Amino acid sequence: MNRAALLGSLFFLAAANAAPAGAADRASMMEETSRLGFVKAEEIYLAAASDGGERTARALAEFYMANGLWVEALARVKDDATPAGRLLAAECELRMGRDRAVVARLAESAPNDAIAAIALTRLGAYREAREAFQSGRAPDAARNLSDETALAAAETFAATGDADRAAAALSGLSENQEFQTARDYLLGSIRAARGDKAGAIAAYRRSASLSSATSWIFSRRFAFAPPAAARTSGQCGRALPWRSPPMMSARSTPCRCNGAAARLNAIFNYRSAA
Repeated sequence: MNRAALLGSLFFLAAANAAPAGAADRASMMEETSRLGFVKAEEIYLAAASDGGERTARALAEFYMANGLWVEALARVKDDATPAGRLLAAECELRMGRDRAVVARLAESAPNDAIAAIALTRLGAYREAREAFQSGRAPDAARNLSDETALAAAETFAATGDADRAAAALSGLSENQEFQTARDYLLGSIRAARGDKAGAIAAYRRSASLSSATSWIFSRRFAFAPPAAARTSGQCGRALPWRSPPMMSARSTPCRCNGAAARLNAIFNYRSAA
């Protein structure tokens, strides 16, 4: 690596090191990695972290997080008891689907942080998640979790009967196609709560499209059935979140639904139920 590139990289490292947890510009980190190559970029961060300091360890964790290496990042900050370290570790656990671990880690230091609120939503703890979203802290999500925060807030408010706040939260979701199924499902819930049955049916049908539904169903622990439709059609006692892996193993009340297929059927049967 030439001297100019090295100095530039060290300058960038210093800037990342000084940033609050989750605020480092990971897009710039990825660009730096692309320019230098992963091995050389990693060497810079490893060399800086060799001083044993918490700040340089967090900078290295941010570098790994920028490159999607959540396990490696968590290894660097899992024992960091500072607020910044806890938030980075919690984000890693959130990305890895360890929602209960997120809530436990942030229970004392940052119970109302956006990361905790997202985890609570995924666990189906909507009352606690709503408190977090209304606290004034959760909306200040790290730039790297803005879509996840908007989606979780929309789900939480929809699940607790606040259609207006759910719609406001959903409006903050980007146009990223990764979230299209979730957007349509929640839009259906909002429209149903407002009495727009035709609009709700259209949104639910879009959300059940096999081209987009599968990955969302199995990556999120949400109940995938319109609550009113499921109750009216007799297919399910209530809409239930998938509270912990393996799926469907830890529901709070008995339910006659048996997996995602029944949930999809409930959506397609919504017209007759309405």
